[in-house]
Amino acid sequence: MTSYREEALEFKLLLEAGLVDAPEVIEWADKTLLNCGDYDDDLANICLAENATPKKLIPLLNKLASGLEEWDAMRRVLGRMYDDLHRNPDNARVFAQFLERFCVRHGYNLPDDMGFIYGIEDYVLLAEQGVLGTTEQVVKTFLDDLSCYKDKTE
Repeated sequence: MTSYREEALEFKLLLEAGLVDAPEVIEWADKTLLNCGDYDDDLANICLAENATPKKLIPLLNKLASGLEEWDAMRRVLGRMYDDLHRNPDNARVFAQFLERFCVRHGYNLPDDMGFIYGIEDYVLLAEQGVLGTTEQVVKTFLDDLSCYKDKTE
């Protein structure tokens, strides 16, 4: 069972990736605060950020999840990304850009199972420009790489 701090980390990553929107995060925070038993000031601050943009919510979620490693949460996010990309192939560029930022944030030091992230943004951009492959080929490869995470969403 994941703690609400781990859920906050996952929501931060989902928000960064564009897989959830701000009202969904605030709804989660409201429900979590009601059910968590102990009052948490950082969680309450998310609840109070009613009309906040993702840019304002991300630091609040980051503070709530402070000190946690992102790997397990990221694996769950990659599973959600698989589901979304399967339905919406046009999101490949947005997801590739998010993954590039994630990679940079971790100093290009990712676990072996996330090695496909290296250069994914370049592959998408080159395909869009018609330089290397097609966007359909890149999306298929992207989905193949993400497929091992599709059962990690729970």
